[in-house]
Amino acid sequence: MRKRSHSVSNVRDVAEPIRTPTSHTTVMRITLFVVAMSVAPAANAAEQPRPGATGPGWSRVRAVKPGTPLDVTLKGLQPRLRYFVSADDTRLLVLNLTDRSIPEPARKLLLDLAAGQPDYFSPAVPASAFVAKDVRIEGFAVQMQGRTVADLRQIVETIEPQQVAEILRPREAGVTVARGAGWGLLIGTVAGCVLGMANAGSGPDGGLAVMGGIFYGAILGTAGGAAIGGIYHSQHQNVTELVYRSGQP
Repeated sequence: MRKRSHSVSNVRDVAEPIRTPTSHTTVMRITLFVVAMSVAPAANAAEQPRPGATGPGWSRVRAVKPGTPLDVTLKGLQPRLRYFVSADDTRLLVLNLTDRSIPEPARKLLLDLAAGQPDYFSPAVPASAFVAKDVRIEGFAVQMQGRTVADLRQIVETIEPQQVAEILRPREAGVTVARGAGWGLLIGTVAGCVLGMANAGSGPDGGLAVMGGIFYGAILGTAGGAAIGGIYHSQHQNVTELVYRSGQP
């Protein structure tokens, strides 16, 4: 009786597992999808403006000298007088001292603290009591002779940069006088030069006349310009300069 034999090729055909050429591609697609879904939220968060992000020109607000009076205008509201304490990219810290019931010694102490120790107002509650003559500040209470005369929660204000429409500050008298002196120097020098040349003629002392005109013109012009600048400032106490305006560099 003849034995049946199977060829090698037939055995291989039976033993070889079934291949699925699409399985590797499917795994790769799933992996890429998972990675994309995890990266997308982070990318969207990066595109969103972070809370407290400031606009152009806010660096000038941070550079304001502590204790400086400011006219702060919030969007949709009227300007209001505030005293600068500090500022960063997330907040503007000011003092509201418009309440006339605050005694003058307490008001002066608060302004001195704002100018000399602005960090004192940074925490929600001051770390330690502060005493100066008859005024004591402890916690939120401002006290005089054991009686509470003001509450720091009504005085210290925190403003978000996005709320601010405009900030103005009074122009210092020295700036006005200096500008007047500068213009006076320029005008006096030019006028002295012209007058000196007009009086010089063609004589040998013509050069001295010109120099003399420039010298005296510069002196008189500087003095006159400074005086005019001082008079102008005294008659225009409400002269202000722009510190910040929303949307402007």
